[in-house]
Amino acid sequence: MTKFSATLTALTLALAPAAFADAPKEFTVDFEYDGTLLVDDAGAETVLASLELQAKDACRYISATSLSLSVDRKCVKSAVAQATTKIVAEREAAGLETADAFVREATIQVASLEQH
Repeated sequence: MTKFSATLTALTLALAPAAFADAPKEFTVDFEYDGTLLVDDAGAETVLASLELQAKDACRYISATSLSLSVDRKCVKSAVAQATTKIVAEREAAGLETADAFVREATIQVASLEQH
């Protein structure tokens, strides 16, 4: 099984301290995925689920109000959209086949971000 990774820089407001809430915080996420799974829809769904879990881990923060771990959903959506878009672009540039379900989900993720 060959493992691949997609590193991206994400922006989020949730990770910034409350005093600096107006300044987005930049961080890097190194997504790992099995590129061989991206050739069919079932494998693509597995990769998408893995990317979302990794994004949730990266987008956790301690809530100032409840002092518990929370997940910034906008951060997760942004990170997954950026990762899927980057993966599709890299695979296209390398001439690799990518499942329609993965390409479709990348398009949906980006469109969803643009609406918000």
